[in-house]
Amino acid sequence: IYGEVASVALRLMERELESDDERIREIAKWCISVGIPRSLAKKPVMTYVYGATLGGTADHCEFVLEKEILPAAGIALPDPKFMHEASLYIARKLFAGICVTVPAAAAAMQWLKEIARQQPSGKRMTWKTPAGFVVQHDYQDYTDTQVRLNSCGVVVTMVREWTEGTKAHAMANAISPNFVHALDSCHLTMVANAMKSDGLAMVAIHDSFGTHPCDVDSMHKHIRQEFVNLYARPNLLTEFLWDVGAVGEPPSRGSLDLNAVLDSEFFFS
Repeated sequence: IYGEVASVALRLMERELESDDERIREIAKWCISVGIPRSLAKKPVMTYVYGATLGGTADHCEFVLEKEILPAAGIALPDPKFMHEASLYIARKLFAGICVTVPAAAAAMQWLKEIARQQPSGKRMTWKTPAGFVVQHDYQDYTDTQVRLNSCGVVVTMVREWTEGTKAHAMANAISPNFVHALDSCHLTMVANAMKSDGLAMVAIHDSFGTHPCDVDSMHKHIRQEFVNLYARPNLLTEFLWDVGAVGEPPSRGSLDLNAVLDSEFFFS
């Protein structure tokens, strides 16, 4: 998927070689000459559905370009401002490449944001995962009282007072990663319960699952089966919609055969 996103991004850049904007043509030509290797595309692809921002992705692109790609290729920058512009340009094209390559993920992310934007200020979003865990999505607004220390050139927050409102921007930007994390934790819980039912030991740290060597095969079966059990639920998004008190039509389900996960060697490693 990293290679496919990079390929789409490069094709989008090639279209802009005919742009009426001379600067865009210059940046597009330079970026195409540099290319988009796997190391540049991997992180944006992995973090997109976790709420990666354009600015943060541009910073990643700039770091990889400066530390890895340009020194290895011996490529120079046309001017001092070029790096920032090129990094932001590449980040935009990678985001567009992700939307083309995995449109359902991008659509689901946008749907979740729209649901979050429906919530009135001050209303915390609360929902329950299939494992029974209650999720509290709450980015409370606040006001800061600051003191500027001009002699030191810094600003220090002295008092933070929480208000009854919520930060709308934060509520919308964080809903997608928090929803995904909640389902990841639900999957972990379901696997742990299945292991316990079989009398097997298990330890987990975030998304790292462990057990005794003699029980690894059994754990892998449970990991795959519980994933299927979780995402085969017909009303997963509808239940979320009801819990948070929102209205809307959930994204339609795709044609992926979840049962193929059961026979996927590299589904979870």
